[in-house]
Amino acid sequence: MYVCVCVWCVCLCVCMYACVCVCCMVRGVCVCVCCTVCCLSAHTPPLSDIGGNVCRWLRSSHRKRVTLKAHSSVLQVCFVANDRQILTQGREGEVKIWDAERFNSAATPLQTLSVADIGCGFCRCAIYQPDQHPLIAAFDGTKVVQWDLRESKPSVMFSTGTHAGLCCSLRYCTVPGAETPSLVGCFEDGRTYIWDTTATTAVSLQSQSEADAGDTCLDHPADEMTYNVCRPVLFSDAHHEHPALAVDVGHRKKNPGMLCGVSAGAADTICVFTLDVQQRESTTVETLKVKNAGINQVCVRPDQKIFATAGWDRRVRIWDWQRLRELAVLRGHTGSVSCLCFAPTDNTLLSGGADGRILAWNIY
Repeated sequence: MYVCVCVWCVCLCVCMYACVCVCCMVRGVCVCVCCTVCCLSAHTPPLSDIGGNVCRWLRSSHRKRVTLKAHSSVLQVCFVANDRQILTQGREGEVKIWDAERFNSAATPLQTLSVADIGCGFCRCAIYQPDQHPLIAAFDGTKVVQWDLRESKPSVMFSTGTHAGLCCSLRYCTVPGAETPSLVGCFEDGRTYIWDTTATTAVSLQSQSEADAGDTCLDHPADEMTYNVCRPVLFSDAHHEHPALAVDVGHRKKNPGMLCGVSAGAADTICVFTLDVQQRESTTVETLKVKNAGINQVCVRPDQKIFATAGWDRRVRIWDWQRLRELAVLRGHTGSVSCLCFAPTDNTLLSGGADGRILAWNIY
């Protein structure tokens, strides 16, 4: 299996109730790591950094194979289309699609989308891959928009209905019994919002003056056309006092039939809450305390047993997703931990940080 890494995000994999050890450190990184991704295919994994480079490493040797200058500064990198393509997101506001088989230092993108204004690149886009044509949701500085990668224009715009501020994190999630995904986002106002992506209303440019002034999805339309606008189904009552910087969604046995979210940010708290989309209700399950304030990312493992947090305090913390208690504190970074990623096939957890290190952890 291969690993993809970008300086601001990472994928990890951990098992419950056991000891943890550092199994390796990926070599050849000298700047802040933004994102890492583990891949099931026979590709060497990509990594991105704040210098705009996307690199590929072979996990067996932990050595860099390819370096490509993809953006001025890379925010995210991931595999799409069954690992046949690589998606990169830059802080200059562009999303690029690359051929994974031909990904080398001289590669040119298959597709380039301008999804955000320059200087608004803070929030990593959410990606939903039901088939060969992924959907992405991105914050462009004033609104959250959804793009079908087959199109050159956004298909849906998402409203918060309030002055929520900047969007800090986006995730697609699957509601039990639903055929289409919902979108979850956390904002500068400390709240987490959820949208039903099928509940849209067509709004034309001429009707903008009749819209609510707080509907940020209607600000600065690109041209005269009809937009599909989606307003939030609900927002969580888990209101952080400081900006919410990270969110992820999963399922817990104690809350069957519901989505369960976990959000964190600049404060020393982690909020766990339920999201009942059909009843449009949200309830805080528990508020967890961390020793040191500041969390860059939260990530629920696909088997729904644990979740991990990336801290400003240079620590990766592992939590029991079902019992909501801390299991382990992983020390190894000398700078803020930027990104986390669970490997899909083994016990490996990847973490990347401002110290330029990518650590692979074995958690038994």
